Amino acid sequence: MAAYTATVNLNATPADGYVFAGWYDNSDNCLSGEKNYSYQTENSGKTIIAKFVKSSKKTIYLKPSLTWLTDNARFTAYFYNESIGHIWINMTDGDKDGIYECEIPEGYKQVIFTFPHTNSSPSKALNISTLESNW
Repeated sequence: MAAYTATVNLNATPADGYVFAGWYDNSDNCLSGEKNYSYQTENSGKTIIAKFVKSSKKTIYLKPSLTWLTDNARFTAYFYNESIGHIWINMTDGDKDGIYECEIPEGYKQVIFTFPHTNSSPSKALNISTLESNW
């Protein structure tokens, strides 16, 4: 009997709330951590399993008031932690439902939502010492 070999290309797409954990064989050996994986068959009934785990990432949401939705408004989240510092993250409304979102960075539990500035209205620049442009 002649040997048969073929290239098999696999692609893993996690469902919402999950992340790809790797490609595994029947013995639970990790073959690859890449979402796109190619391997050569060798006349075997090899089983390859895509493993997924629940994402530990958390998302924060902002539904701005109508007064903030002017002049091509842009929103950011200012996360801070006394021991590790601070970070600014742009919030996006990718699905255009009027609710802006961003992922909460690991280690941060305190946040201020901000309306930093717009291209057409630079006079609305962020001033974190007042409540005018943050909640």
